[in-house]
Amino acid sequence: FGFLNSTFGPVCPFITNPRMKKKLIAIYQIAWMPWSAGLVALSLALVVSYLMFDTLPDAIGLAVIAAAWIVAALFLSTALDIPIYSAFLESSGTVSFIWQYPHKRLCKTCYVSEVPEPEISTHKSSDGDHQFTARLIFSDGAEFILEQPIVRTNQTSKTDAKKLKQCEDACAQFLRAIYQQS
Repeated sequence: FGFLNSTFGPVCPFITNPRMKKKLIAIYQIAWMPWSAGLVALSLALVVSYLMFDTLPDAIGLAVIAAAWIVAALFLSTALDIPIYSAFLESSGTVSFIWQYPHKRLCKTCYVSEVPEPEISTHKSSDGDHQFTARLIFSDGAEFILEQPIVRTNQTSKTDAKKLKQCEDACAQFLRAIYQQS
């Protein structure tokens, strides 16, 4: 399965290369949902195009096809901006941070001593509910998300406390993982 490692890299953490001495210490995979929604929208645009060309080749059919492709383009443009975040502790004492997009991979490597402290940010969602994010902010402004609990409408303070605890646990787990070997 070595070819899968080179193709998918850290998005398939269950596939490991025994020659590489690295340990997965953080992964945030929420991007699979918008990526999947983008593929569904693209598939629906293809189906609508096929059906409309066969049944309604006039202006109405072309308008429906155009609308389907606009919706698919909106879904895909949003999905392409959301990465899968993963971090690996290398045997050399460095930490590799990877932002895996469907079309590219960005990587940042630094020593454990240079890793920024995790922080928890809070803001309100469009519904007025609290949104918590456990993240690292690098000196160049790059953001690496450790945890971002899903916001549900009509959250209670009990739910907020649970989501805050989830972020605190993610920060603590990350710090334990990187300082365990240094």
